[in-house]
Amino acid sequence: MESINFVCLGQTDFVKELGKQGQSSDITTYDSKKDDRIMTYVIPSGFPDKIQPLLTAVNLGEYSIVNVYKLDRFLGEQIVALDLLQLDKGFLLHSYGVESEALKSILKNTVASSFKVEQNIESLKESISSLSSVRRDGPTIIHIDNIFNVKGVGVVVLGILKQGVIKVHNELILFPQKKTVTVKSIQMHDKNVEESHSPARVGLALTGVSFDEITRGDI
Repeated sequence: MESINFVCLGQTDFVKELGKQGQSSDITTYDSKKDDRIMTYVIPSGFPDKIQPLLTAVNLGEYSIVNVYKLDRFLGEQIVALDLLQLDKGFLLHSYGVESEALKSILKNTVASSFKVEQNIESLKESISSLSSVRRDGPTIIHIDNIFNVKGVGVVVLGILKQGVIKVHNELILFPQKKTVTVKSIQMHDKNVEESHSPARVGLALTGVSFDEITRGDI
């Protein structure tokens, strides 16, 4: 299965037209699946109350969608986060109340200055439908963003496979704990799979570690 992940910033109501809501905490995910392609949209729902959800959400995407409805410091903080993590592939929408030249001035010399400007949600849908998955080869790296203790299953983590391939029964090293864990099962979009390639969003049932030993941000 092919996976494409987006961080959605600014005014994010449009995401409801792109996918179905999944997990929600201080980040919220929406997903859609068509044929063998899974699209995941991540919103930093705990921002602007806290900065960490913004950084977590940006780190989970290969592409960004920024819907500007107001030129304020919160927009500035989101652009800085994109710059900090060098997320330079993306799309830009803005309301009629936002002056185009003023927005261009704010985005100048940032990664967002190269984002494709979309006129409406329909043109955005058309653009993202033609995107390709950004696959990265190399040693397996998974960024964990959620942890559960599931009755009858044990420890389950959710995250993005940022690099490489993961297979059932693989042994991995959990960082920063430097603890060996074993992948008991893998799910993508609520479907069990034997293996997954970057940049898939995956759910992993793990053995060799307890719920209390893992936190968001572990690798």
